Amino acid sequence: MTTHDTEAPLRLEGDLTIYQAAELKRRLMEFVARAEAPGLDLAEVTDMDTAGLQLLLLARRAAAADAKPLQLLGASPAVMEVLALCNLDSWLDAASASDP
Repeated sequence: MTTHDTEAPLRLEGDLTIYQAAELKRRLMEFVARAEAPGLDLAEVTDMDTAGLQLLLLARRAAAADAKPLQLLGASPAVMEVLALCNLDSWLDAASASDP
């Protein structure tokens, strides 16, 4: 491992809902903890509810606590719809967790 190694984005596919929340929370927290500059690829998320949104916000807060940027590298229509509904669509534009 060299100092230039970077972590590939975590690609989430399928549903990002309450039914997957427990497993996804574990994966997200482990990923954010180990990645230098964590990125989430949400382009293949087919459904997202408020539990999924809470997971994204939790990951964002965990990254910010460690002074890491959390980037959303892609967002499916399902993700964009929920973010827009909650007036968080600017998060996609900024693609950063630097502003809590």
